[in-house]
Amino acid sequence: MRLTVRNNQIVKPIFEDDQSEVTLDVLVYLKTIDDIFQTILKADARPAHNVKIEYDPISHYPLKVDIDFDNRMTNYMGSFLIWFGWK
Repeated sequence: MRLTVRNNQIVKPIFEDDQSEVTLDVLVYLKTIDDIFQTILKADARPAHNVKIEYDPISHYPLKVDIDFDNRMTNYMGSFLIWFGWK
């Protein structure tokens, strides 16, 4: 999947394999890098039960984010896996 983001808004989400547009039911779950950093800041601002973040050593962008604000609920915030690639 390739996302084009302008002003922190996803403006062109497409599937790489067939170049079809991402449907709204999938789009609602997609996050921009700024969205993910905001989620990380929320985890820092309020006590999170569990926070695991892996950063890219070159770009320093988060590659894997797993935040659990409530230990009573499984996958309360869920996880983000991020891949950066340019052709």
